[in-house]
Amino acid sequence: MSPLHTDKEYEAELARLREHLLLMGAHVESQLTAALTSLATRDAEAASGITGRDAEIDKIEIKIDEACVELLATRQPVAKDLRFVLTSLKVVTDLERIGDLAGKVARLVMDGINVVDGEAQRQTDELGRAVTAMLRDAIDALVESDIYKAEAVIKRDDAVDESCAALLKLIAQGIRQDVQRVEDYLRLHTVARSIERIGDHCTNVAEMVVFLVRGQHVRHLRHSVWMHKEPEKLH
Repeated sequence: MSPLHTDKEYEAELARLREHLLLMGAHVESQLTAALTSLATRDAEAASGITGRDAEIDKIEIKIDEACVELLATRQPVAKDLRFVLTSLKVVTDLERIGDLAGKVARLVMDGINVVDGEAQRQTDELGRAVTAMLRDAIDALVESDIYKAEAVIKRDDAVDESCAALLKLIAQGIRQDVQRVEDYLRLHTVARSIERIGDHCTNVAEMVVFLVRGQHVRHLRHSVWMHKEPEKLH
């Protein structure tokens, strides 16, 4: 077998891994959007069809894990290719957890979560839109190796946390004022926390894009010099 042929096969394997990541990201984003839509409309029937999507996401996750192990074992990638494989192994875990959290929201809708307060509903919907946008941009940043988009996602995490804190405060106030609806408020509390956690996982994906591009771990360096460097892309 010629070296050129081997190189082409290697590049094809990396391309398939990238495709699997994109496919998993698309499935997870679709699941999250559907879950949040069912929450906004309190559509238990629509929510019931969301949890069944977990199986397809799990299948893609297995394919990604197997592809990464195969590449590490047989190709011994180095430099940016090694970082891409390691990034894929980490990102797939975050995507799978986002899918799980979306399923959790859907199950709460299936159990029956009533509208308790118009303002709480509005803030919940707004929070959901914010994390959905974070997920979309984080996936785009990963596929494009775009550190500009990754940095923007990371910076938005604080705003999501602040919005969630405001929503939780509103929920706590509602519990005190309307004890007859404590169960509904507690379910909304779980929804808010789940959405906040989704934002955290989106941030994790974006941080792995920084690792992919620069080889630098930034989880504990969000406000340090790396965010002021000239962003770059892999080509």
